[in-house]
Amino acid sequence: PRQFLSKSVAALADARSVHFEADVAGQLALGLGQGASSSLDLKGTTGEGDLDLAGSKARISLKTPLLFGLTADAIAAGDAVYVRTSVGGSKYTKTTPAGGGASASPIDPKLAVAALQAEIATLPTPPTKLGDESVSGSDCYHVQATLPASALAAALGPTGLPVSGMTDGTLDVWAAKDTLRPQRLRIR
Repeated sequence: PRQFLSKSVAALADARSVHFEADVAGQLALGLGQGASSSLDLKGTTGEGDLDLAGSKARISLKTPLLFGLTADAIAAGDAVYVRTSVGGSKYTKTTPAGGGASASPIDPKLAVAALQAEIATLPTPPTKLGDESVSGSDCYHVQATLPASALAAALGPTGLPVSGMTDGTLDVWAAKDTLRPQRLRIR
């Protein structure tokens, strides 16, 4: 199963674009200062988006019921990021991140694949092959792996999302039997 995951990730090396959908569950630990802490239940939080790896552009949408039904949309293009939230109304606000925008740090699929393969090679618990399944009409292998909290925190750190208090997660990969390209990914 470890080699399967590595080959499945390698199948993404020539990807020019990626579409993703996420359904988030679990608890998000919050440090409230002066030793106080709390956590938020992320159940029902969803996200989806499209990444243009070749053109260094992205569109991402998030929805979360835990903050009064907050929704957010972000578009990254050139050196700017355009953000719209349900709190701010229907207009986008343009921002330029420190260090530049989307074109300042293009996503190199080959470097991302190499980094993911390195993580897979060092997983403390070997991945497990589960039963084969059909996903969107493709016959797929299903493999599951435990991701250490440190690996999740390292992956999410550059996004600016809070990562303190994160626990180990589970990665499920469904990859087409004929190409090994991932058809579905789930992280819990």
